[in-house]
Amino acid sequence: MSGGTGHKLAVAAQLLESVAQDLLMKSEVRLPKRDAVMRDELHALNTRREVLPAAMQTPIAWVIMAELYLAHVEGRNSCVKHVQLACEAPETTVLRYLNLLVDDGWVIRTASKSDKRVVELEATEAAIERIEAWAYRRAGEIYSLIRPVHLDGPARSKGGGLANAFSFLDEARAP
Repeated sequence: MSGGTGHKLAVAAQLLESVAQDLLMKSEVRLPKRDAVMRDELHALNTRREVLPAAMQTPIAWVIMAELYLAHVEGRNSCVKHVQLACEAPETTVLRYLNLLVDDGWVIRTASKSDKRVVELEATEAAIERIEAWAYRRAGEIYSLIRPVHLDGPARSKGGGLANAFSFLDEARAP
């Protein structure tokens, strides 16, 4: 997957948020029951296991990878300090997980060109691809929780609105 795919994911997230807000205001959304939301949350935690290596299935490793993925999508650099702040964990703990992620080929660590005291971090292309595949899947699952009622009927066949906004999910799943 390319950087363009990451950009599509970011745009889709913004679309999902704005459309969900609009639909909620118009009461056209079938809101999920609280138990469905909690089941979905547990499912989300379990599906993350498919993304990270077995030894890295912890909240800290997930936050590290999420920060590095967002840095990739946003076209910005990330460093150990950014990751540590995102994790809200002691520096030694974050460094231990970073070492494991580097050893497993998920993270690349390089010295900053502008300041040799700073260590820049970057997710590997393989890590980006796995996270994007997971994110597309989760976007579809989230959408199914808040799917507008009108998309179940004739409006869906008109080929407009929300159905088109999320057509990239189907395209991304295509071989």
